[in-house]
Amino acid sequence: MVAPKGGTPGGTIMKTQQRSVVIDAIDYKSRYIAVRGTSGATLALKVADGVPLERISAGDRISVAYTQAVIVEMEPQAKPEPKPAAKKSAKKAAPKK
Repeated sequence: MVAPKGGTPGGTIMKTQQRSVVIDAIDYKSRYIAVRGTSGATLALKVADGVPLERISAGDRISVAYTQAVIVEMEPQAKPEPKPAAKKSAKKAAPKK
């Protein structure tokens, strides 16, 4: 998705995936699970409030759907404030000998 014509340049990219994974660990207090897919990579996922965590345990195979998104919006850069003019120092010439 890109910004509307005449709008601020930017865009959004979203990818939703559904995977069958094995639960490696569950953090009931913060509602995170660590899952491992078929590639062997482990991923930590936040679990929605409506999901009954007490009904799952480590070792269970579940199906998860998750979305990753990147949103970019360009903003004009603030113009730098002008630097004050450098003051000339008044040095007195040393007396000639």
